[in-house]
Amino acid sequence: MATAVNEATLMQSPAWLLRGVDNLPGEMKLAAGRLSFTAHGRGSLGKSQLEKLARDAKRPDLVESMRSTGQGVVFDLPLAEATISFPWYYFSGGCKVRVDGFQHKISFGEPTEGASRLDSPEDLAFFVGLHDAAGQAGGDLREAGHMRASGKAWKSRLLA
Repeated sequence: MATAVNEATLMQSPAWLLRGVDNLPGEMKLAAGRLSFTAHGRGSLGKSQLEKLARDAKRPDLVESMRSTGQGVVFDLPLAEATISFPWYYFSGGCKVRVDGFQHKISFGEPTEGASRLDSPEDLAFFVGLHDAAGQAGGDLREAGHMRASGKAWKSRLLA
């Protein structure tokens, strides 16, 4: 869930950059008038997808940073330069951040297991809820609640 930290760091929370059916985990932060997303690990992105993200985000150092440290800044800019929207169909759980003409899709909830890659019939069965649906439902609903609360907190801060 999004947390207010102090005056210098107004808000930060776990977030996932969505790229088609793949995602990149990280942290979105608002501090000192700047909005940033720093990736922590590669998530489900393959090497070529990470390279494409680096080109799209105009961050030529992203791939090397991810390789050497496991972290990389996807965007970091003054809040006034970002175009931010909270589409209704994200149900308060995410936003879109346009940076230098490129739109980043952000989720404030961890994508469900199996949603990032559908490599086998077993993955597909899990994804559509045919495997262990009853045990998964409670956790998914709790995650959705946290995701929506975080999204609402970000929306109130970013669109104020």
